Amino acid sequence: DLQVNATFLYLWYAEMELGNLTSVSTSSPCLERAVHILTCLGTGAKYSPFKCEVPSTQLLRAHQGFKDKIRALRSSWARGDVRDHSVALVSSAALFEELTAGWSSARGVFEDAFSMVLP
Repeated sequence: DLQVNATFLYLWYAEMELGNLTSVSTSSPCLERAVHILTCLGTGAKYSPFKCEVPSTQLLRAHQGFKDKIRALRSSWARGDVRDHSVALVSSAALFEELTAGWSSARGVFEDAFSMVLP
């Protein structure tokens, strides 16, 4: 039960950090903390307090981790079993993509998710 709720906590924590942004800058501490939080979720690593910018290797692991986690949802979503925590996972993956690769990558996450549940 805690693992299911953890997805919500990571997403809300990252959104809270982004809410603290005073300007849109790629080097903002709030932005870097949000990326760190989402990287922990994507890689499946235990959360640790933010210390420094996330290495590019971890960003790649998180990107692949989100893809794998979403791919694992396909069978349940195909049966119409769409749960809140899986929607939070897709939202987290899209936010991660937006922060690290741009809006078009985030849009791709949503398009892939919609293609799993819509005819």
